[in-house]
Amino acid sequence: QGYSEDYDPEFDPRINNEFATAAFRFAHSLVPSHVPNRDSRGRNITSLHLRSAFNQGARVGDDNFIADTVRGLTQDSVPALDGSFVEDIVDHLFEGDEGGNGGLDLPALNIQRGRDHGISGYNQYREECAARSSNFGKASDFGQLTQGKWLTSEDVKKLRSVYAHVDDIDLFAGGILEKAHRGALVGPTFKCIIGDQFVRLKRGDRFWFENGADPRTRFSLAQLDSLRRVSEARVMCDNTDIRTAQPLLFRMPTAANELVSCDAPDIPRLDLTLWKE
Repeated sequence: QGYSEDYDPEFDPRINNEFATAAFRFAHSLVPSHVPNRDSRGRNITSLHLRSAFNQGARVGDDNFIADTVRGLTQDSVPALDGSFVEDIVDHLFEGDEGGNGGLDLPALNIQRGRDHGISGYNQYREECAARSSNFGKASDFGQLTQGKWLTSEDVKKLRSVYAHVDDIDLFAGGILEKAHRGALVGPTFKCIIGDQFVRLKRGDRFWFENGADPRTRFSLAQLDSLRRVSEARVMCDNTDIRTAQPLLFRMPTAANELVSCDAPDIPRLDLTLWKE
């Protein structure tokens, strides 16, 4: 409630290189092999291979494609975050596009992009993100990577087989293998980098929508309260033909988060009358 007072002009809000080229690409491990689809009755009608959808923009014009895909994306469980990737993005990325390319490898592209951008190695970020409470920090050799159990001995064995020194491990390769850190989806290194970036985006932005220091640019408290009530479920309801949604759209539909009408009070609307002059 109320205005945010934590704007700091000393914070740099720009996007960090390691965030853009490595850490925030963690979701590539969550990509499914098929485009999720559910019809208006909630039935799973998934059939389209992801590899068959690359650069096929005309598909969005197919009857019910947008609504069925959004329902699939919001009502199906997400794949596990780990060091594995579906074959569609490892061997078939943009395969057979207009440029005549064969299948590309997205994880390999991520690693190469990190090198092109001069990103430091994974071990360097273990030092930057070190925490005694998590028994996490820079490793002097491959054996120390298992301390804290953030990396398994099997994953370290694989890393040792392809890297000559622990400092050579690419940030994306090491970070994507880490076990989830204290309720997060990602491990300690990616959590550290992503968390730092989002703090910078909020605290370093003079025009962050919750800031109230400048009466010339701030929203009124009533406007701000209305904005805060709007959820992703409302955004989906207002921009698709879908008429039911679970209020917490990023969570699976359950008895405590069941599908309700888009007109239900559980999915509040933005009160645009507050902007009327």
